[in-house]
Amino acid sequence: MSWFGDAWSGVKDLWQQEGEEQAFGFLGATQVPGGVGPAPIPPNAAYVTVKLASLRLVHVRKGLTRFCPVVHSHLSVSHRRGSDAEFRCVTTPNGLMDLDAAHLDRVVQANLPLLGPVPYRAGDIAAEIGLFSLKTADLLQPYLTLLGKVSATAGVSLVDKALPFAALLSEGLQLLTGGAAAQMIEVGYNGGLPAQSGWFVLARAPKGQAQIGTVRVDPTDHRLVLAGGGAPPWPYLLLRIEASDRLDSWTDIPDLFARYDALQKAVVEGKEADVKETLAVFRRFALFCPDLLGAHASKLVKEVEKQVDEAMGEGPAPMTLTSAPLRQRRMLAAAIDPFA
Repeated sequence: MSWFGDAWSGVKDLWQQEGEEQAFGFLGATQVPGGVGPAPIPPNAAYVTVKLASLRLVHVRKGLTRFCPVVHSHLSVSHRRGSDAEFRCVTTPNGLMDLDAAHLDRVVQANLPLLGPVPYRAGDIAAEIGLFSLKTADLLQPYLTLLGKVSATAGVSLVDKALPFAALLSEGLQLLTGGAAAQMIEVGYNGGLPAQSGWFVLARAPKGQAQIGTVRVDPTDHRLVLAGGGAPPWPYLLLRIEASDRLDSWTDIPDLFARYDALQKAVVEGKEADVKETLAVFRRFALFCPDLLGAHASKLVKEVEKQVDEAMGEGPAPMTLTSAPLRQRRMLAAAIDPFA
């Protein structure tokens, strides 16, 4: 069991002693903007994204006067390499670095990316998500800022980019919470998120009072609103899970674009042996790229092969094959759209 799993076991015991419970689930079509309820995400046909849309703080543990709320997430999805692809994030939403515990009642529009877009292969999205309340102390804010920068560098969409930072982010929050993580979690979740697009609520409330079927999502700032108006009297995290059949651009995948860039240079130099070699490398990498769905990878390879054939023929080379600066080459390469 992970350190978060250990802490979560303690959280449930504490909440039970205090007469509170966890409530969670998807909101229905009548409760969300656009009027579309949860829908299954098809395996190997979509990229999945998870965002923290909003959160609400109502109370924190006794003894705190000033504190920093910290969102920790550890999400993982099935991966074609055999082991799951894991993404961690440790961050403090804007404007919440140092709060007065006596004036807490507030809703925050977070819009924080926690996962994706990544290819959805199969199964649930394994999730460890917690909103921690850390007592304000010397060096806490700079340390949290550093963890936030590490999270931003790691990202939540590229497997190879995120992996080296996963252990560092986990250890960073463990050092902050010490052995008292269970006492610091205000609301959270530990389990599998169903592979569905939609709005997913995580709440903590006195037993029987977190009736998530009675709330709706405000379309302007994504806060939860009761049927009669006003905010619910309990803390929550609101997740938005989305599925798309395309990425913004395949050139945002660094290793893939690096191999395409090497191919461009070989074509511009006109050395046929080098072109064949770099094209073969690009083809292998694209078809096995963990950040692309198979159909898109195959289409990308075909488009690039066509481009190379045209460039090595007697006609003028396509505009995407150029010796221009890297930024311009990336922009031109983006014109190849395997998601169309």
